[in-house]
Amino acid sequence: MKRCSKIQQVGWIIVIVLFCSDCSFVLAQKKSELDMLREERRSNQAELKLLTEQIEQYETALKKISEKEKLSLQALETLERQLSVYQVVLKGLEKNQEKLSQEIVLTKHALAAAEKDLQKMKEDFARYAVGIYKFGVRRNEEILFSSASLNQAIVRLEYIKRFEQAGKLKILDITRKKSQILALHDTLAARYQENRRLMEEKLRQTAAFEQRKKSREQLLAELQRNKKKLKEEIEARQNRVKTLTQEIQRLLALEEKAVQAERQRQLSEKAKLKAQPESGTTSKALSSENLPALGEAKTFEDYRGKLPWPVRNGVIVRAFGENVNKTLKIVTFNNGVDISVTKDAEVFAVAPGKVTQVSYLPTFGNIVIIRHIDGFITVYASLKEVRVAKGDVVQARQVIGTALSSQNGNAIVHFEVWQGKEKHNPEIWLAKN
Repeated sequence: MKRCSKIQQVGWIIVIVLFCSDCSFVLAQKKSELDMLREERRSNQAELKLLTEQIEQYETALKKISEKEKLSLQALETLERQLSVYQVVLKGLEKNQEKLSQEIVLTKHALAAAEKDLQKMKEDFARYAVGIYKFGVRRNEEILFSSASLNQAIVRLEYIKRFEQAGKLKILDITRKKSQILALHDTLAARYQENRRLMEEKLRQTAAFEQRKKSREQLLAELQRNKKKLKEEIEARQNRVKTLTQEIQRLLALEEKAVQAERQRQLSEKAKLKAQPESGTTSKALSSENLPALGEAKTFEDYRGKLPWPVRNGVIVRAFGENVNKTLKIVTFNNGVDISVTKDAEVFAVAPGKVTQVSYLPTFGNIVIIRHIDGFITVYASLKEVRVAKGDVVQARQVIGTALSSQNGNAIVHFEVWQGKEKHNPEIWLAKN
C-alpha cells in the first residue's frame, strides 16, 4: 500500500505541473506583434486625418477663388499642391491596408493557437477527471488512514488539496480561453469590416484625385490659350519668389557679418589675454561652445537624413532647386522646400541652436533664422506667429511659431538649410516622413 501511495504522490505532482503549464508565451508574443501593428495603424490614421484636412482646406481655397481668378496661376498652384497631398494620402491608405492585412493574418494565427490551447486544456481536464475518479475525494480517507505516520498523512492531505485546486484553476483557465477565442472572433470580424471601409475610402480618394487631375489638365489648356495674361502672371510670381529669396539672402548676409565680427572680437580678446592673463574672459556669443548640445550627434553632419521635420504631417509641394513646368515653360529656383500644412500648424526648430535673425515680409509673413553648430543655419519662412526672439537658445522640436495661411485658407511653410554661404537640399537632411 505504501508503494502504491508513493506512485500516487508522484502522479499527482506530475498532473499538477502539467495543469499549470500552457502556451501563453506564444500568445503573448503574437499579442505583442498585434499591439505594435495596431499602434502603427492608429498613428497612420491620425496622420491621414490631418492630411485629409489639408485636402479639404485646398478644396475650400479653390471654391473661394473668384470666377476671374479661376483661370490663373494661383488656381493652378493650389490644384497642384492639393494633388501632391492626395498622392501622400493614397500612399498612406495603401500602407494602412497593408498593415491591416498583416493584423488580420496575425489575429487568425492567434485564434488558431488559442483554439489549439483550448483543445489541449480540455484533454488535460479529461485526464484530471479520470484522476479524480481513481484517486480523488472518495478515497481520501482510505489514503490518509493508510499513511505510515502523521507526517505522511499531512503531506498526502496537502497533495489532495493542491490536486483539487489545480482542477478549479483549470476550469477557470478554460473559461478564460473561451472568452479569449470569442474576443478574437469579434476582433477578426471588426478588422474585416474595417478593411472594407478602408477599400471604400481608397476608391473615393482615388476618384477625387483623378477628378482633380482632369481639372488641372483643363486649367493648363485654358492658361495656354491666354498667353499675354499667362506671361504677366509668370513675371509676377517670379518677382514674389525673388522678393523672398532676396530678404533671406539679406538676413543671411547680416548673420555672416555678425559671425565675422564675433570672430574678430574673440581673436582680439584672446590676444589681450595672452598679454594680460588676468584681464577677463573670452566672449562666446556665437561660438559653437555656446550653442546647446546636439544630443547623441557629435557634429551637425551626424544629423544627415535624421533631422525631425519643422512641421507635423507636412507634404513637400515645391522641391529644392529647379522647378520646371514643361507645359507652361515656367522655371523657378527654390533655395529650400515648400511644405504644405494645415491651417495654423505649429512650426518647430529642427535642431538645437540660437535664434539670430527675425524678420517680416508682407505676403510672406515672418522669417526666423537659427544658427547651429559647425556653421549650419536653418531658415523658416511664411510664419504667422513667432514664439521666439532674437538671441533665444532653442532645442530640437521646440515650437518657434505657426504657419501663415493664405487668404483662401491653405498654408505653406518655407524651409531652408545652409552651411555658411552654401545652400543644401533640406530633403537630404530631414528624416523620411
